[in-house]
Amino acid sequence: MRSSSVFGLVTALSVVAVLAFNGLVPLGQASPSGPQSPSSAHQASSSGLLLQLSISGGVVGSGQPLVISVDSFNPFGVNLNVSAAKSWAVQGLRTGACPSSIYPFGVAVYRGDYAAANVSQGQPLRIFPNVPCPLFIRLVTGYNFDPDSSNATVLPGTGQAIPISANVTLTGTFPGPGGKAQPLPSGVYTVVAGDEWGALVFLQFRVR
Repeated sequence: MRSSSVFGLVTALSVVAVLAFNGLVPLGQASPSGPQSPSSAHQASSSGLLLQLSISGGVVGSGQPLVISVDSFNPFGVNLNVSAAKSWAVQGLRTGACPSSIYPFGVAVYRGDYAAANVSQGQPLRIFPNVPCPLFIRLVTGYNFDPDSSNATVLPGTGQAIPISANVTLTGTFPGPGGKAQPLPSGVYTVVAGDEWGALVFLQFRVR
């Protein structure tokens, strides 16, 4: 009886060993797909605000949309009044086809793996269509942020506070005027968010 039990245990261990050798039982492997890239990050700005960036996923299929969310957040329990600075660390950041007259931040997407040390060497992809833009841009001298919030009154003005946040849906790249978005080729991409006080945030995603 005892020898039969030993034989059964040896047989079971042998089967597990064969399966593990063939990759069917990933022993000691918590995530078969490997480590995942973070989907959100933030960076403190010289203004006292937090520049917050998030993406809807670390891996997307070719032609599938990726939602990029960005906002400025006041982490303090009191109102925070900040002055406009126009001290961009990266030029050309946007939240739409035309420059924003309100948001103190913007985003760009690069093909490849970029960070603060090498982003100046990259060429941002054309992720917005080429459309006519209005010449009028609202004068903004600063923002008065509510406590623990991304809501702020745009200065000059005394109106109701509005969300200083934006979503960008990335569908591909636009080759020229009037053209349709072309799906991103497979590979690694970097989303960069920056604000006018010089803060930068980076997130990577992969197109499969």
